[in-house]
Amino acid sequence: MDFMRNIRAVLFVVAIAAAASLSACFPNVGNILGDGGSGSPASVSGKWSIMLTSSHGSTNDVDLEANFSQSTGAISAAQAVILSSSPCEFGTDFIQGTVKGSTVSFTLAFGTGHPTASFSGSVSSDGLSMSGTYKLPSGDCSPSDSGTWAATKFGDSSASYSGSVVSAVTNTTITVLAAVQEDASNGLQANVTLTGGGCSMLTLTGTAIGSVLQLENADGTIAVVAQASAPTYATLATKYQIGGTSCGLADNGTGALSKVVPAVVGRSTASAQGNPQSHSLLEKILTTRRGLTLE
Repeated sequence: MDFMRNIRAVLFVVAIAAAASLSACFPNVGNILGDGGSGSPASVSGKWSIMLTSSHGSTNDVDLEANFSQSTGAISAAQAVILSSSPCEFGTDFIQGTVKGSTVSFTLAFGTGHPTASFSGSVSSDGLSMSGTYKLPSGDCSPSDSGTWAATKFGDSSASYSGSVVSAVTNTTITVLAAVQEDASNGLQANVTLTGGGCSMLTLTGTAIGSVLQLENADGTIAVVAQASAPTYATLATKYQIGGTSCGLADNGTGALSKVVPAVVGRSTASAQGNPQSHSLLEKILTTRRGLTLE
């Protein structure tokens, strides 16, 4: 009897060892599916420039700029969202969603009584881009819509920039040299030197949202918005608006600035998605800031 019990004990131990050995040879479900099926959520915290390409024609394309906050697998963006060319922009936009592995899903709510757009997609392996599909149900501000979206992550905009802007009022070319500092909360400070304009020196503060830099002076009578075409911030499409007599006569204009210091080592040099909404986005920001209007 003791002999048989010993045999059974030995066989039991052998069976456990064999099972352990076999389990090591086969991947689990999470490994088969990749991070999209299991594992730690991808990091999407930061500034994102998101292009929505509508399946109903380019007139419905939208540039969505947002700063995502993340707590483990939960993501959100409030008071840090800019939309161009959207009839559902009421200034109450709110993003919330989840990240599970490399799979991301979120909603863009336009406020009480307005439709909510839903997004689903995936995060790239390097964490610098996302893409997927979106749906917008019909509502009070828009018919139903759907399409694809592609997002590019933007980093720190801190750098020196030089270039020029041209006045739409006097046709004068103004040379610009700006030193921009961005803090960890995406707050901006810029010391600007101007040649050929009504002001020679400006100190501006503001916020970076997605690929957009929003700046103004202390009393809000001067506003500048700039949008980078790529996450390296190599060039900035720029618009300015001057109200009152802050720098002489009221003025507005456009131009371009270029980065004059090397890009941060290790940043992606991939260009952002082509953005035909850039001009309308910058103009929209200027017209809504501090009641300033473009002539």
